[in-house]
Amino acid sequence: MRNGEMPSQQKFKMYLKNGYKGKEAFIMKNTKRARRAAAFAAAVVMAACAAIPMGSSFSASAVATEHTISFTGQEGTGTHTYQAYMIFSGTATANGFGEAVELQGIQWANPTGAADFLKALKDDTTIGSDFADCTTAAAVADVLKGYSVNSDKAKAFADLAIANKGNLKAVGEAGSTITATEDGYYVIEETGVTAGTSTMTAHLLGVYDASVGAEITVKSSLPTFEKKIMDSNDSGTTVQDGSTNDKWQDSADHDFGDKVPFQLTGTLPGDYASYKQYKMVFHDNLQDGVYGSPENVKVYYKHGTDNAVEISDANYTISKPNTADDGFADTHGDKTCNLEVNIANLKTATGDVTLQAGDKIIVEYQAELSTKAKIGEEGNWNSGYLEYSNNPYHTGEGDTTSKTPEDMVVDFTYQLAVDKVDNADKPLEGAGFTLYKFNGTDYEAVGNEITGVTKFEFKGVDAGKYKLVETTVPKGFNKAEDLVFVVKAEHDETADAPTLKTLTVVSENGDSLTSTDSAAGKFVVTKNVGLAATKIINNSGSSLPSTGGIGTTMFYVGGGVLVAGAGVILITKKRAKKDAE
Repeated sequence: MRNGEMPSQQKFKMYLKNGYKGKEAFIMKNTKRARRAAAFAAAVVMAACAAIPMGSSFSASAVATEHTISFTGQEGTGTHTYQAYMIFSGTATANGFGEAVELQGIQWANPTGAADFLKALKDDTTIGSDFADCTTAAAVADVLKGYSVNSDKAKAFADLAIANKGNLKAVGEAGSTITATEDGYYVIEETGVTAGTSTMTAHLLGVYDASVGAEITVKSSLPTFEKKIMDSNDSGTTVQDGSTNDKWQDSADHDFGDKVPFQLTGTLPGDYASYKQYKMVFHDNLQDGVYGSPENVKVYYKHGTDNAVEISDANYTISKPNTADDGFADTHGDKTCNLEVNIANLKTATGDVTLQAGDKIIVEYQAELSTKAKIGEEGNWNSGYLEYSNNPYHTGEGDTTSKTPEDMVVDFTYQLAVDKVDNADKPLEGAGFTLYKFNGTDYEAVGNEITGVTKFEFKGVDAGKYKLVETTVPKGFNKAEDLVFVVKAEHDETADAPTLKTLTVVSENGDSLTSTDSAAGKFVVTKNVGLAATKIINNSGSSLPSTGGIGTTMFYVGGGVLVAGAGVILITKKRAKKDAE
């Protein structure tokens, strides 16, 4: 023996590891007739539970005195409760073959309910015909042996047993650990789960040896949720990382007035197939007043590696506020939302396409960034979460849902400041400036001309290539040269809490224009408030034109003016007159 285990137990564990590929099985004894029935039990153990992946198992405890059925491996934060019901009684013993537990002397665990249970079984429209000739518990077990692991028929039998649990023998109290002191064939129902991120497990089915107990690893599966924001490169390859592709990520930066794209994605759980109907509700929270009401809402499904396909709006409802300052209490009751997309039954929303575990449901929409947005590294935070069905057997009214943890994104925006001064570094009134942004092919004005002040502020700009133009020149001063510059920002693309890492200004050739002082044409950057400040100098006087090349040259001598070109013309004319004479 090793570690106090009997040889038969060692063989069974070795079999589970190497031969049975993790399919759930309890250990049982065998009569010649019951050997075949127990082979079915090995195949059917937890076969009724689509929520249990292929790799999970019913493993026997080595401690004989516990006499319990315990449950481990549930995902999520909820607390689970279970109730066991005995269908058949008998005597279970390890048979040494590791095929499962086999039951000798199979009888109805609750003889008074046996007739009603057998009638309900025969009347079932799915599997009833298989049991038409059965009159005893052993005969029913003999039919069951032909049901394979995770077959629809095995699941149907487990579901029928729970539907008629009043005719079975209830064992122990509902809880995470069930005391079961009798060998037998059991069906287990999860009776509840507390609020949180958990889901309920489909019905479990198997044979139990009370002399060793059992630990059931319930590998439940939860859907996942993520929210993304699109970061667009408005100015082409001259900014950011040189990419012109739009990117879905956890952070972005935008201008005031931009239609900001958002994406919400829910991934279906591993036990999706066990649900008769499946509810998904996307809850999204935008900062009140920072964004306008969501618009252009679209919903898609993505099946496997296929392209995303739009879901008809007849299959979901949209709830959203009418204005940017309105939010509403969502249907989950604990969050103020700006958008809810409610798919009441995903099972019927995709037409002829049957979705599978791992497939995705995608919601995309836009919302306008308003002038109330926060500027700088604080950013504008937005969150969302997914509400989903948590009971595979729920088909009626009422809320039987859980929710995922929230996922957040952040949207940054920045500001530019321009000090207008004369050549004596004094504030210069009378100027007007217009800011232009490069759109990849041309410059577009960012708002209207700003006049009437000596300090010009352009709030709510994102990364990109800009041109600052003095469009109104003060009287008696020369027009300042156009200032072309690029605002570059680096922020976390994938992070739970994205931050603004750097904010700089460079020339269109990539040379740094970021400075620690306010020299003309240089920018002093204050990252925490998202500010890039510069100084523009206007020089006084008048610029006199020239023709260039061999144009006129003027000489100023002792207050007199000699025009060389005119002298040449005069001499030429005198020579022509003399020649004519």
